[in-house]
Amino acid sequence: MFVIFHLDWLVLLFVIGYCLDIGKEVYRIGRRRYFSSWYHCTIVAMTTSFTLYYVLWVAAYYGLLGSCPGTPCKNPSKAKPYMQAIQVSYFFYSLGVLLSFLYLLSVFHFSSTLGPLLMALLRMLKNVTQFFLFFVLLYFAFVFCLSKLFWQYFQALNNGKFASVYKANNSSRNYENPMESRYEYI
Repeated sequence: MFVIFHLDWLVLLFVIGYCLDIGKEVYRIGRRRYFSSWYHCTIVAMTTSFTLYYVLWVAAYYGLLGSCPGTPCKNPSKAKPYMQAIQVSYFFYSLGVLLSFLYLLSVFHFSSTLGPLLMALLRMLKNVTQFFLFFVLLYFAFVFCLSKLFWQYFQALNNGKFASVYKANNSSRNYENPMESRYEYI
């Protein structure tokens, strides 16, 4: 069903090595100084992401084996949460790969021509992230305001309170479900 590839074993060794390196460096230079650098934070996020991938994948895999012992699963509804957990673990793997490539950008940090461009890119990413969070907050505020604004209207439509108004004004409309005929004049 699911196979652990050779690459997964190499990544697992890579993650174990980085976990040991993180522990050694934090002990050597101190926690505050270690986390003051962006590439150390990237390493921690990368190893955490890969660790979450392995933990979720193994837990979901053994849960899936327990819920569906046969090769073709007889009851797919029992397997659905485990399959979703495996998909979430794949997300963490992808995030870890993305962060590892971001960490590889630290090689260009010491270049005389690419170093300043990399620093400008990182500052720009910080500003883009702030704008994205601001945009998401405004979007949710707009959604909540509109849902509050139209909540009573949709409740009244679902309860059938507008049917008498439609009967009085238009004799050709559907009185049971007024939402069906609301676009007929558009």
